[in-house]
Amino acid sequence: MLELLIAVLKSAVTNPLGYWGDVREQMFDTLKLCWLPMIISCTAFGFGAPGLQGGNIFLLFGIPERLGSFFLMASVREFAPWINAMVVAGVMGTAITADLGARIVQLTERGRRLIERAFQGHAINMEESMAVLRSSERTELVRLLKKVGMWEAARLDDKNRQE
Repeated sequence: MLELLIAVLKSAVTNPLGYWGDVREQMFDTLKLCWLPMIISCTAFGFGAPGLQGGNIFLLFGIPERLGSFFLMASVREFAPWINAMVVAGVMGTAITADLGARIVQLTERGRRLIERAFQGHAINMEESMAVLRSSERTELVRLLKKVGMWEAARLDDKNRQE
């Protein structure tokens, strides 16, 4: 995990151009998704509990005109940062998690070599496993697997079009 952090930080410093578009997009998504829940939460928590507690105290002192300063202090210093953090974490955490499944990943050259080595071992294992089949049976198996794969691809395309 530390290696990944170091690689990301190095890439961010040496090639920052690719990051700013994503940063801007994520900030816009945060504002777009969170502005209404933040306003509702800050209003409910900021004016609800302090109004009940602080309002009675101010009435006892006979200075209800100072309620505005109390609400401002309570909302800005105590409630607003906590509520905003909770709203952003909940809303954006959900959105980012959903977005992770739609990411396109590119292999580095090192990753490509690793995959090629792993596939070579896999191909050898598959040949050994399929040695029990005759040539005609292998051809039939390939044909059937292609049929299943093409059917599944078409089904996924139809499902994506409906969404």
